[in-house]
Amino acid sequence: LRQEEVSQSLDSAMDYAFDEISDIYASIDFAEYTTDWDESIITRMMDSFCKVLESRVSSDGEINVYLIEADIQNGLIHIAVEEKFKFPYRQKLGVCYYEKAYVLA
Repeated sequence: LRQEEVSQSLDSAMDYAFDEISDIYASIDFAEYTTDWDESIITRMMDSFCKVLESRVSSDGEINVYLIEADIQNGLIHIAVEEKFKFPYRQKLGVCYYEKAYVLA
């Protein structure tokens, strides 16, 4: 039951967070764009993603976010989120892992 709740929460939060970072992507002026901007754009998008995720997921577990791939010119971002948590019985460790790739256009 806990794993199902965490899974649904992560899935929903990731969708919402991707909506937020698509707004950042939409604000880029590609007429003046240079690849030198990539790192700062990716940092802004990941910061926004993590803030939204943190506000949407209530958990006592450990959440890690991984950027798998980002291609700003083509609007591709691929992120993974992993949550590790302890089950209340027998202190076993549970893990939920979500990986999604979106095209921001």
